[in-house]
Amino acid sequence: FSQTRMLHGQTRYNMRSRFFDEMPEDSLKWLSPKVQANWFARPKSAWDDAPESGANAIAQNLKQKQGNQSGNAWRIGQNVAHAKFGEGVIVNIEGSGTNARAQINFGKFGMKLLDLGVAKLERM
Repeated sequence: FSQTRMLHGQTRYNMRSRFFDEMPEDSLKWLSPKVQANWFARPKSAWDDAPESGANAIAQNLKQKQGNQSGNAWRIGQNVAHAKFGEGVIVNIEGSGTNARAQINFGKFGMKLLDLGVAKLERM
């Protein structure tokens, strides 16, 4: 399955199909290592440590301030579970602190926009 793909210039995060769990392990052929809990992580490059400048520096500083204010530690690409909608993947986060909301892809239940202060989400 495709973990991520680009659609109309936006990265889409896909969940692994639940039907993989119903198939015998010996009938599956994995082309890449099995998916781990944090399969969105990528190897760190030298560019990651390079100092930002100009508009990128301002945007980076704003993101850090918003992240420090929110304190919820939710992130795009994180796997979550919800009592009603099941397993999902956070595809977008907007707002901060008590106003933070997350857009989550719950597979068969579709995309949901949930208030992070109210929704009872469990990290996976």
